[in-house]
Amino acid sequence: MGAVEGEALLVPLSAWNRMLDQLGNLHEAGRELAEARERAARAETEAAFLRERLADLREAGTAQQPRAEAGADERGGADTVGVGSESGHGLLGVGRRAAAAAGGWIRRRGG
Repeated sequence: MGAVEGEALLVPLSAWNRMLDQLGNLHEAGRELAEARERAARAETEAAFLRERLADLREAGTAQQPRAEAGADERGGADTVGVGSESGHGLLGVGRRAAAAAGGWIRRRGG
């Protein structure tokens, strides 16, 4: 295929160009693989963060649930609807039976 002259190996130009093309393709594939690994690592980190955040939110929700149930007992039982903000503004503690008795409209207590 080629002749050896000293330390040089003579190869046909078409074979050399094919080898350079393959080397270029290999380099490009390596670069794309590195980018894909980086994207996968980023996605995995984001998924871990979101799982952790979801667990925190669920934990916070279950921590608030017993307080809400205790408040429902004080305001009239399990049929109490808590509407409004935590600061006490809005419609708080209106029972479903009271709303039905008022013709379906929810009214503010004492008002």
